[in-house]
Amino acid sequence: MNRRLLSAAILLAVVVSPLFAEKHHNVVFEATVVRVEPWGLVAISCGVAIVYRLAEYKIDVVYQGHLKRGQQLIVRHLACNHNELDELQPGDKVILEAVKLSKPEKRDWMTYPKKLKLNEPMPSREVAVSYDAIKVAKLIYPTVNSTP
Repeated sequence: MNRRLLSAAILLAVVVSPLFAEKHHNVVFEATVVRVEPWGLVAISCGVAIVYRLAEYKIDVVYQGHLKRGQQLIVRHLACNHNELDELQPGDKVILEAVKLSKPEKRDWMTYPKKLKLNEPMPSREVAVSYDAIKVAKLIYPTVNSTP
C-alpha cells in the first residue's frame, strides 16, 4: 500500500511540477555593440571546461520580451561559437536572441594587457550577466525600426 502511494505521489509530482515551473522566455532585440570581451592569451574553443566570452549591448529595438530601448546589458556567449564575436566591433548593429538566466551571475570582464609582469594578476572588472546568447547576427543593412 505504501509503495503504491509513494509511486502515485512521484508520478503526480513529475506530471504536475512542469505546470508550475518558471518559464524562461527568450528575448529578441536589435542592439548596438558597446564592447566585446577579448580573447585571452589563447583562444579557447570547445573543450572540457565551458568557456564564455562576454559582450555588452545597448538595445535599440525590442522584438520579443520585456526589455527597454536604451537599456544596456551584458550577454554571455558560448566560446564554442568563437567566431560569432570575432567580427564584432563597438558600434556594430546586431540582432540577438537570448534567454534570461534563472539567476543573474557575477563574472569578471577580463582585460588582457600587452605586457604582463611575472606573478601579476590579470586585470578584470566584475560585471553582472543576466542573459545567455542563443543566436547573434551582424546587421549589414538598416532595418525599418532602426534609428540613424
